Amino acid sequence: MKGNLVIVCRDQDAEAFDHLLAEYGAFQTRLSSTAWYLKLEVAPELIQEEILARLGKYTTHYIFEAESVTWNTVDSETANALNTLFSD
Repeated sequence: MKGNLVIVCRDQDAEAFDHLLAEYGAFQTRLSSTAWYLKLEVAPELIQEEILARLGKYTTHYIFEAESVTWNTVDSETANALNTLFSD
């Protein structure tokens, strides 16, 4: 599957990830301080390669492919972003 990726990183790497993912412009949405949604027709492995090349092989992060999402959050901005991204 391509096109619906959620990327999560550690707190200490959030600023570096924000700079990297900001380069995707309208294709990315920051969900929280350490999570982004990336809607781009690209395999997760390609994003993985770019992260490792730019931020180093010891960067801890997670990439999930998603068709839908379930969440529990007190962050209203995150909830609104997720509602918009995954509404039918």
